[in-house]
Amino acid sequence: MNKPKITTAVHPKLLNLYCKKLLVACVMVACCLSLNGCKKHEPVIESHDDHGLILIGDTHVTLTPKHIASIKSEQYQPSLNLYGQLSPTQQTSIKFDSNIKIKSLLCQKGQLVKKGDVLFTYTILPSLLTSRDIAKPTSEIDANHKDKNLAEQVGTDINNTVKKIGDNLQDIQNNIQNIEEDNPQITTIKSEEVFEYKAPFNGQINPIYYQTNSEVAINSPVLNIQSVNMLKFIGLLPAYTKPRLIIGQHVNLALDDAPEVKGLTGQVSKVVELKNQHKVAVHVQMVENTNQYLPKIGAMVTGRLNYGQLDVGTLVDKSAIHDADLSVFSSPDAHVAAPIKAFVWIVNQDKLLARQSVEVIRFNKKSQQYLVSGIPSDTLVILADLPKDAEGKTLHIS
Repeated sequence: MNKPKITTAVHPKLLNLYCKKLLVACVMVACCLSLNGCKKHEPVIESHDDHGLILIGDTHVTLTPKHIASIKSEQYQPSLNLYGQLSPTQQTSIKFDSNIKIKSLLCQKGQLVKKGDVLFTYTILPSLLTSRDIAKPTSEIDANHKDKNLAEQVGTDINNTVKKIGDNLQDIQNNIQNIEEDNPQITTIKSEEVFEYKAPFNGQINPIYYQTNSEVAINSPVLNIQSVNMLKFIGLLPAYTKPRLIIGQHVNLALDDAPEVKGLTGQVSKVVELKNQHKVAVHVQMVENTNQYLPKIGAMVTGRLNYGQLDVGTLVDKSAIHDADLSVFSSPDAHVAAPIKAFVWIVNQDKLLARQSVEVIRFNKKSQQYLVSGIPSDTLVILADLPKDAEGKTLHIS
């Protein structure tokens, strides 16, 4: 007996739905296979440096262990360095209200003198007489005028002139006495009315207009003396340092030609922004010098200006610093006025790369590393120059 055949009928709608679902599944599998294939063939840029192979992909960067440096900290005092040339804030031109003759010049141009040093000796000359005070010679008048009465008048004029000269000499004697009383730096050293002029303050002689045996007219300068007790200089800094500058800030000074001299100080008196140069001109007024050493006008000076509290920086190799000219730190004649702006690649705890803005403070000759500020303490430093689009990519270690 044959068994009856059982047939199962499938509803057309269900069959259609099944086919659609199968098609969607196939597409999804194909996409997944395609994505996996893309990951396997992700384009990679390959390069080498002193530390090894560098691979840069779309989402990650592969480096060697030699490219990774741990944090080495060092404490420092934030500061700025000002470099300039000393110039005087006070100078005096030595003049007299009488005609004088320089008997002996005891100083020379550029000489440093102390208050009370004798600069020169001199005598006072009679005042110069004008043509109206002196009658013409009789012979000359007689040649032009034959009137005897006029000749007699000339004789009278000559007598009057002699009297005037005598009066002038008496006035000179009175002036001498007044000068001694009003000017303690002037003293009579001889009975023949020779005087000495003493330096009114510590200074430098520049210039000298007359020499020994020269006659000097009224109100003509004999020499200039520039004070070395109150000096000033101007130093330039990058414009970005302006917020760190305050009027009245203390500045420690060191002379380039006398580094052993200690205790010289100054204060910031003015800050002028030089927009065209992207710099600021810092005017420093030297505090009155009580040191025995007298600095020369025109000498080069270094002013150290501390700002903020003690801070902690990071020591890194040169290969970690980018977009900065570090040659100024190694040049023996160069002066680093302010920290130099630069960039350092770091990796955070989430293994993402970041291009960190930093300031290079100084070069450590002992470790042959650079001290920089601005690196977080919970990061690692990358010793490689990566492209800017590497920021945000994941770090892999090969």
